[in-house]
Amino acid sequence: AAALAEVYPHEVAGALRPAEVAGVVENNPDVAVAALRWVVTVPGTGHLDALATMPVGLHTMDVVHRLTALVDLPLDFLHPFVTSCIAYCDNMGSKRTQNRAVRLVCVFLQSFFDRGKVAQLSDLQHELRAFCIKHSRVMNAASLFANITAAFAPDAASV
Repeated sequence: AAALAEVYPHEVAGALRPAEVAGVVENNPDVAVAALRWVVTVPGTGHLDALATMPVGLHTMDVVHRLTALVDLPLDFLHPFVTSCIAYCDNMGSKRTQNRAVRLVCVFLQSFFDRGKVAQLSDLQHELRAFCIKHSRVMNAASLFANITAAFAPDAASV
């Protein structure tokens, strides 16, 4: 199915209705990424709204992470999604599961630095710093905190 989505992306994207987004994301993230990359940039299709209303989980984070590498997602989607990811980590039951979720969120956020898209997160810098401090026992959070501090330092804009 993922191969078909790569060969016929517009057809697969056209066949994916917003009501089906959650099922595809949960059951086949590869197909979800291949299809959504073509429709999330078109306003009014409802696909991005469907993705935004999904509960945050491992597959949801994976799909959005991969989409951010392919397209610029609108900030009115991205900011609430990042906030939901942070809440997802804070509401985990066990420390082991929480640490895994924190690492995944940190990798997702770090990708904005790696791709030179950190400006998309500037409005969330205080929330991101608080997240990193709260989860500083996780190595990824400590390195993310250092990157956030460096990127959003008062003199960083002039560098």
